[in-house]
Amino acid sequence: MNNKILKVGLLVLVLVFPAFFFLVAHFTGENHFALPRLKVLGHVSDKKTGHISGDSVYHKISFPENINETSNLNLSDSTIKVVNLFFTDCNSVCPSMMSNLSKVYNSYKKDNEVQLISITIDLKTDSTFVLENYKKMLDVSDEQWQFTRLENDSIIEQFSKQELFLSVDTKKKTHSEKIVLIDKVGVIRGYFDGTNLSEVDELIAAIKILKQEYE
Repeated sequence: MNNKILKVGLLVLVLVFPAFFFLVAHFTGENHFALPRLKVLGHVSDKKTGHISGDSVYHKISFPENINETSNLNLSDSTIKVVNLFFTDCNSVCPSMMSNLSKVYNSYKKDNEVQLISITIDLKTDSTFVLENYKKMLDVSDEQWQFTRLENDSIIEQFSKQELFLSVDTKKKTHSEKIVLIDKVGVIRGYFDGTNLSEVDELIAAIKILKQEYE
């Protein structure tokens, strides 16, 4: 009988503790657990010395130079960035992903440390005018959440695949449903399924934890 009670107790502990930990992280903000960093894929060679570095090197995002031409982004080292791919007439993953991102936006509205960036993969349809109307449809009234265009399809695919490590095909108009969390120095700190509300809640909690690193 005692063994049975012990087994039940252990089972409850295993099931309840992870949920309790997440709630503490999300609602109290009292934790100081570090988020993981995304290591560079493969090895990186120093151009000057030829030295090959390994696991101590982290991939840092390099945004395209012209990304600010159609939007007023804050790409400085003063902001935590939340980045995703989308297009305005997408009827697959985008509606739920953008709706869930609205929750992230409203959770950190007016927080100058957090910048949301949604990059369209459909340059033919998504003009600056179309993106501005889409922004209004989502009830975004400030520059904290930017809907932006890159210069051409080639740059979209290169940036998505080589910098964000996200899948995209501009010709077939398909893209990853992942949301990328990037810290102030440009290092990827996490991927979250934008169509999954539970993972979006984890993203909201992760931003709070990341903000504590800079306190």
